[in-house]
Parts: sequence; structure tokens; C-alpha cells
Amino acid sequence: MTRLINAYEQAKLNLRKIRISTESKIVQADKSIENYRGRIRRTGDQLSRYKEYMTMMELTAPVDGVVIYADPDRRWGNLDVKPGIDINKGQVLVTIPEMSNLVVDFDLPEQYRSKIRIGDRSVISPDSLPGQKFSGTVSHIDTLPVNMVNWDSASPKIYKSKIKLDSQSPKLVNGMSVQINIVTKTIPNAIFIPVEAVFEDNDRFYVYRSGLTGSKEVDVKIGESNDKFVQITDGLEEGDVVYLYRPYQKKQDSKK
Repeated sequence: MTRLINAYEQAKLNLRKIRISTESKIVQADKSIENYRGRIRRTGDQLSRYKEYMTMMELTAPVDGVVIYADPDRRWGNLDVKPGIDINKGQVLVTIPEMSNLVVDFDLPEQYRSKIRIGDRSVISPDSLPGQKFSGTVSHIDTLPVNMVNWDSASPKIYKSKIKLDSQSPKLVNGMSVQINIVTKTIPNAIFIPVEAVFEDNDRFYVYRSGLTGSKEVDVKIGESNDKFVQITDGLEEGDVVYLYRPYQKKQDSKK
């Protein structure tokens, strides 16, 4: 009888343990269910936001044209646009240039700023269209210069400038490389020679003029100049032939 009573008490104790364990598991299961319900709600909220984002990611061009990746006006650090990249708010991804009103952007070196004025005439020669030239007018020059290389304070100073074309041409497209000649001054009946032909000794300028007996050193007076030619106001006449080097140096070099 005693053994049966002990077995009964042990069974009651085991039942109580099982009930406590089961109740604990039920509480844990309820918490897990609530956690999953919370995750489902959060995932649903994220899904709703992402669906809203999808509508924001649809780009509709406001005008017809050619799409150019990134910002063509930005000199450095442009984004490499490709699938999967990270982007930030306000970042330029694509640009549609205004092809009906193209202008020429160029960097005006600081040493030429005093010679170039708004309104100066210019001749534009596209690298991809040999022999073809287009005319225009300098329409804008920045007030302040900037470094050619933004992060290098020792790089040359430039003025961001623009040229307005006299007429638009379907042959010209955005991004073309061009050569620019700006007419700063017109001098009629001028005698000019390459800058390499003029030599300087203190305040004296001279050239080597070719003659029947060889070369002759001739003093000259110079006027206006650019990076290729210099005007001769006195000392030479039309038709004179000048050397681009010192003749005696040429002879010495040939003997070595």
C-alpha cells in the first residue's frame, strides 16, 4: 500500500512538472508567434515602402534627346553609372543636353585673361570634322579663376568660359572636342613672323634675315603677339626670309 501511495505522489509531482513545463513552452510559443507577427507587420510595411520607391525610380524624360550618364559639367569625381551602384539624394545620374542651343565650354588660361573680352569673335574647329569651321562669340567668362586641378593648389589657374555659336549645326553634338581660335584684335597690313624667329638680348629684339651672302642679324621692333606669331613694326619688309634658329649654332651643331 505504501508503495502505491508513493507512486501516486510521484505521479502527481511529475504531472505538476509537466504542466509547468508545458505552460512555459506555451508562453514561449506565444512570444515567438507575437515576434513573427511583428516581423510580418514590419516586412509588410517595408514592402509597401519599396512599392512606393519603385514608382519613384521610374525616370520620365521631360524632353526628347540623347541621355548622357552623370553630370557633364562636373570635371572630377563623376559617378560611374551602372546597375547595382549606391546613390545619394540629389546625385545627378543622367543628363539630357539641350541640343538645339549648344555652346562651347572652354578653360581660359590665366595668362590670356587680360587679352580676351566678352564679345570677341572666335573660330571653332571640331577634331572629328577636319576642315570644317564654325564661328561664334565669347559670351561668358567667370569673374574668378579656379585651379585646373581642383585638389592641386599649384595647378594653373583658369577661367571657366563659354562661346555662343552664331548658328547651330546638326553636325555638332554634345561632348565634342574642338580647337578654338579667338580673334582679340585685327591689325591690317601687318608683317608677322613665328615667335621662334625673334631673339632677345636684354631690351633688344633681333632676327636673322636671309640674304645673298648668308644670314644677317637685324634689329626689329615688335608689336602685338600670341603664342604662335609676333608682329614686326620695324626692321623687316614684306617678303624678307628669316631663320627660326641661330644660323651659326646650326653650323656648330652639324660639325659635332
